[in-house]
Amino acid sequence: MIHAIFFRLCCIITLLTSIGRVDVFCSNLRSQIDQYIAQQRAKDAVNSHVLSVGYKHDVELYAMISTSIFDSSVHREVYPQSYVQLLEYHAKSLEWSGNVAERSMLTEPLQQNEPQMLLLSDTLTPEEFSFAGHIRYTMDGSPGLRTSRIRPYTLAAVGALYTGMVLGLHFYQQATLWNKRSSRFNVAEDGDYAAYVDKYGHFYGGYIMSYYSSEVLQASGVAYEQSRIWGTLMGIAYMTYIEIEDGFATGWSFSPSDFYMNLAGATFHLAQTYVPFLQNFTMKWIYTPPTWIGEKVRRNPYDTTQTYTTFNDDYSASTFMISMNIHNMLPQQWKKYWVPWLNVGVGYVVRNLGWRDETKRIAVSLDWNLVELMPDFKKVVGGTTGAVLNWLVQSINYFKLPSPTVEFSNDGNTRIRLLYPFALNIGGIYF
Repeated sequence: MIHAIFFRLCCIITLLTSIGRVDVFCSNLRSQIDQYIAQQRAKDAVNSHVLSVGYKHDVELYAMISTSIFDSSVHREVYPQSYVQLLEYHAKSLEWSGNVAERSMLTEPLQQNEPQMLLLSDTLTPEEFSFAGHIRYTMDGSPGLRTSRIRPYTLAAVGALYTGMVLGLHFYQQATLWNKRSSRFNVAEDGDYAAYVDKYGHFYGGYIMSYYSSEVLQASGVAYEQSRIWGTLMGIAYMTYIEIEDGFATGWSFSPSDFYMNLAGATFHLAQTYVPFLQNFTMKWIYTPPTWIGEKVRRNPYDTTQTYTTFNDDYSASTFMISMNIHNMLPQQWKKYWVPWLNVGVGYVVRNLGWRDETKRIAVSLDWNLVELMPDFKKVVGGTTGAVLNWLVQSINYFKLPSPTVEFSNDGNTRIRLLYPFALNIGGIYF
């Protein structure tokens, strides 16, 4: 009996000792986990500061900090209090760079003693957030994101702007093209409509609507890659909506080839995200009322009393062009012979559309690459204002500006224009 009691007491003591050891083990494990988390947070904070320095284009400081981080054991020596100091230092750097919104977002939780931060995984480096070798900018001047961080107020503002633009286009087309409705949905192929200029227009439309949709999403805090995907889908959705409206409009119809060109333009926009070489090709459009350049407004060849004066259907006024970044595509040893701000563009236009003297023309142009030609406004103006101005330059670059051009037409004539499409009279000779 005594032996049995003694044996049970020994078992209980052993069990209690084991429990104590397990508790110590768990406590040590928790401590190690907390220490590891603190170290990782400190590492992310330092890396975030490195990114902020990179965005200020301080290359020497960027390299110095990067080297000290990645070539040393600094992360193993940093603990929570240092982590908070690093966050405060990063917030200060944001203040210096004029990024007030990001600074407020970072310092507010610091003041509440709840350290939070922009993780390395959240923000793209300048090298990652670039296009054709040039850093990109967002509509609100914020850096590009790797992971989404929605900004409600910005989302509401740019969402309202975008919605207003779409509604404006809808009402304009409803008043000009869709003013007569059909009770049935019509589908008809119009492959050669407007001497094929219409097809280039649909490609450009799919592309540019995808671009602006993506920019709205980025400004709202959607990650760069996701914004490109969803922006492309929004571009396709909008252009498809237009085709459906065409299908219910009298005198119009849903055109399969138009739909395919919409899809192709939007897809090209997305492909540039994953195939960097395609970023060397920029879609451009210039609209010039024919009467400004001595040409005729488009006419309906089947009804000579009808002319087209709306900008979205007077294809005699539009030139669609693809502008090629020659400097980027040259071998490294040849780049010094070509300035980065000068592209070569190839475009298509039909003048006097619907008239007897209608001519189809290929335009070969020396084209301006505005993102390289214009100054970096972040250095000129500074802060968010400079970044927003850079975004405006980036967006205007999708529109063709007057430049030296040679036109080859199917009537055998070759025209040289110093400021295409305008003709300058120099000594009685038009250039």
